[in-house]
Amino acid sequence: MERDASTLCLACGLCCSGSLFPMAQIDPGNDDERLESGFDTVEHDGKPFFRLGCHHLEGAHCRIYGEGRPRVCSGFNCALVLAYMSGRMEQEQAMELIGTAVQMDRAVRQALGTHSVSVTRNFEAVEDALQAKLAAENDPEVKRTIGQVLLDIIAFRMFAKRHFIPGSDDSPGMQVAPHGVTGS
Repeated sequence: MERDASTLCLACGLCCSGSLFPMAQIDPGNDDERLESGFDTVEHDGKPFFRLGCHHLEGAHCRIYGEGRPRVCSGFNCALVLAYMSGRMEQEQAMELIGTAVQMDRAVRQALGTHSVSVTRNFEAVEDALQAKLAAENDPEVKRTIGQVLLDIIAFRMFAKRHFIPGSDDSPGMQVAPHGVTGS
């Protein structure tokens, strides 16, 4: 019996928010019509991508989850979903891990607001902006708080890598931009 992971996905939304990946690859020919709904597109290494955080995400819910999502979205399963679907993890444990990740993500995003850093995009771009702000800052207390936010981002990334980022063998069809590529 195949397990339905939609409850997990709709409780999470991190793959869409920009917290896990900076962008996702477009499937030319199959996604053209879907992308007419305002996706922010960019080219990387001659391949088309759209930037994440996705404008269709409301909280943890995708407004076009049932239909109309790009193929990369509907075909992607994070490592946690793969573990759940294979029976290696129960729904309760998966929901606890999602809760922890969402809480970590929310804490970072709230802290970023106190430093006037835009969080409309992915954490890689945010981390770059914080590094620049840290280098230009003279106040030791502000430097300390910016440093703490950077550590919180690193902690989130480590948690996400362990529980959410699939290995290359586990991710059929998912093509995300490599680390350090923000589509800017």
